[in-house]
Amino acid sequence: MNGSPLGQLKTDDPKKAKHRITLVWLACIVLYVGAVIAGWAVAAGGNGAASGGLGFAACFSIAVTGIVGCFGTTVMRKYPTPPAMGIFLGVVSVLSMQYLILSAIFAGQAENASQDDDESEYSNDVAFSMFSCFLFIIFLFFSTLVWTYKDHLITVDPLAPGEVYDAPTSAAEPVVEGNATGFTPPTPAEAGAGGAVTQYAGASQGVSM
Repeated sequence: MNGSPLGQLKTDDPKKAKHRITLVWLACIVLYVGAVIAGWAVAAGGNGAASGGLGFAACFSIAVTGIVGCFGTTVMRKYPTPPAMGIFLGVVSVLSMQYLILSAIFAGQAENASQDDDESEYSNDVAFSMFSCFLFIIFLFFSTLVWTYKDHLITVDPLAPGEVYDAPTSAAEPVVEGNATGFTPPTPAEAGAGGAVTQYAGASQGVSM
């Protein structure tokens, strides 16, 4: 297992794991900025109904990625619970597959634009196809890291069966041997004369003699 690429990524140092996650997440942000610029160029420079549809697909995917980025940053910083991290991991994995599909679609559109001698549309489609391919790779790698370092990233789940504390419904009564008042009567040797017995009788009624 340690000889595999996934095994080589594993580490027992939480700081090193979080540092790697941060670096990859920053790389995702840098590539996302490039995809924003390329998507804006596709939406602004396209001609025809097909180009308009692809421009909408580019802008919509970029907007969804921005929302996922804000959500992921908030989860990793403030709410790294198992449910939140699981949802975030699933969304990033699906987003990675989405960019793989977009990369293939825009590559095909770039080929059509080259046959029509539309250099502007060709360059825009190629640029967005390349950034989509890069985002597919980096998001897939990020998902792998999150899964690999999940023990270092996820905090204790307060709803886990081992963490739930069942508070008692009422305060526990102290177990006291003796009579119903909770006072243990002295033995005859401890009581001594009749005055001691009288003192005990008053004390059992809450009166200090």
